[in-house]
Amino acid sequence: MTPLRSPRFRMFALLLTRFGLAATFLSGVADRFGAWGRHGAPNVSWGDMQHFAARAQAVFPQAPPALALFSAWVATVLDAAFGLGLLIGVRTRTMAFGSGTWLLAYTLATALSVGPHATLAYGLLGLAGASMLLAAVSDDL
Repeated sequence: MTPLRSPRFRMFALLLTRFGLAATFLSGVADRFGAWGRHGAPNVSWGDMQHFAARAQAVFPQAPPALALFSAWVATVLDAAFGLGLLIGVRTRTMAFGSGTWLLAYTLATALSVGPHATLAYGLLGLAGASMLLAAVSDDL
């Protein structure tokens, strides 16, 4: 058996994928609540919920502002739920499939509203693919 097919490597790859996806989701949530700094600081995307809601408005410019704010909160709750679920390993297959579906929806929305460059630059397809692959091979670790 080659080292890449060993049970230990498989476990390592699954845990790395779980923790990497969880960190991505939870880092985005932390940014929305200012954990990485204020808006405008280096390496801070939003810095607060208000700027994240403005980003949601940019993704759906035709939507009323109240719907953009609601969408921003739904995204935050889903990101936190998927991030925590993957981090602690609760229903891994379900969390991975749900996060992959959520990321594909976000990928489509971003591609249609902002353009393909943002979709590719954010690595959304890679994240969605990692989520779906985790769902496919996970034994609910």
